[in-house]
Amino acid sequence: MTQKKIQSAVSKLLKLMSIVDPKITIKKDSDQASIQIDVSDPQTGALIGYHGETIASLQLILSLVLNQNKDKWLPARINVGDYRQRREATLQDMAVKAADRALQTGQDVILTSLPSNERRLIHMCLSENPQIKTRSEGTNRSRHLIVSPHKSSSE
Repeated sequence: MTQKKIQSAVSKLLKLMSIVDPKITIKKDSDQASIQIDVSDPQTGALIGYHGETIASLQLILSLVLNQNKDKWLPARINVGDYRQRREATLQDMAVKAADRALQTGQDVILTSLPSNERRLIHMCLSENPQIKTRSEGTNRSRHLIVSPHKSSSE
């Protein structure tokens, strides 16, 4: 799909949300694994939604529209303002604090209400810490991430 068609699809979708003339930048990842779409608009809160739910829904809808009748799935990743970077920094901070708390108390720390992509980011952030292990438990909306102190075999 050409950038012009992607731009048109994004603009139409945002127009349905009463967001007119946003600044849209489109680029494909260097590894061609996804389409990156950056949107700048004064109404960023409306595009992001509560805990990023609106932006996640927009991504899904846009991915479905852009991949209609395609052989290879190319997901759309939408970033509004600098939301993705700020959210990633918040999640990394949350991961470090949960790991510190788990090490200090010796108890599991449970992180709830995180979508799968955010749980994955925390797993990756803490994977390099040999004193900590992480796992996800539960199903659907009750799925949560557990940060635990890694107990060595000598304990």
